Amino acid sequence: MIENLSTGEVYDTRSAFSTIKRHLGDSMCWTISLPDFHWPDFIETNTWALDYDDTLAPVMKFRVLLTDQLRYSYLVVDEEHEQLFWPAISPNVKRDQ
Repeated sequence: MIENLSTGEVYDTRSAFSTIKRHLGDSMCWTISLPDFHWPDFIETNTWALDYDDTLAPVMKFRVLLTDQLRYSYLVVDEEHEQLFWPAISPNVKRDQ
């Protein structure tokens, strides 16, 4: 486990610890192969980002997308991503801004 990060790791967009928007299965995810197991496609729709406080302690950044029209709840990195998904989830319902 990594306990301390350098500012270089935090601000380098190629680092797995940068503040870029992420999703499960992206090129920076650590993966473990499981024999005969296939992730359902909906799992990769979860998104998040890392943020850091003044001491460079990591904080996960996400919003929970939960509605009666969905079987599961999802993580979305920000309101912009939530607005992108909403028309597909419930095209006849207007979202409050």
